[in-house]
Amino acid sequence: MAEKPILFSAPMVNAILDGRKSMTRRIVKPQPEKIILMDGKRCQYIKRAGDAFAADIVPAGMPTYVELTTTMIGCPYGKPGDTLWVRETFAVNCVGGQDFLFYRANSYPDGDGVPWKSSIFMPRKYSRITLRITDVRVERLQDVTPDDCIREGVKWVDAGPNFADITGAFRSLWDGINTKQGYGWDANPYVWVVSFEKI
Repeated sequence: MAEKPILFSAPMVNAILDGRKSMTRRIVKPQPEKIILMDGKRCQYIKRAGDAFAADIVPAGMPTYVELTTTMIGCPYGKPGDTLWVRETFAVNCVGGQDFLFYRANSYPDGDGVPWKSSIFMPRKYSRITLRITDVRVERLQDVTPDDCIREGVKWVDAGPNFADITGAFRSLWDGINTKQGYGWDANPYVWVVSFEKI
């Protein structure tokens, strides 16, 4: 059983603490362009952006598919049963040799006068949330369902005045984080869908 770190923003940390978030989508990197399945079980060839395509590696009559499965590529976040420890924005105030921790998700305005540190620098000993992976799959971003959006931590109140478009609320959340890197909703990238439970 492996243990790995995972970063979450303050709103998503609160969603986990509130019991509203039990799923996260993360970009598959690098993005595959074409997948060739042999025997329907394993990957014979993965064409990624910029690769030359060698058609002669595909025996005549073998089907080609464009869907990924987790048996083809290993998820960098782990597999069911593995654990993730959450990194979040934090501050540490050391008084009399004792560390006092502050978390941005708890809305402390200034970390008790101590500068905030980026989540990427959080050591394991300061993490307060551990998650157990219950499922991992790969899909296109736009395959997200309304139920998945809720498991992602999106609240119905985020869906707008008519409380109907929960997928639109998730899209807005996703684009706010990922569009600058070229993985916005319209790009419809392949994503890891990691389900988890808080332990």
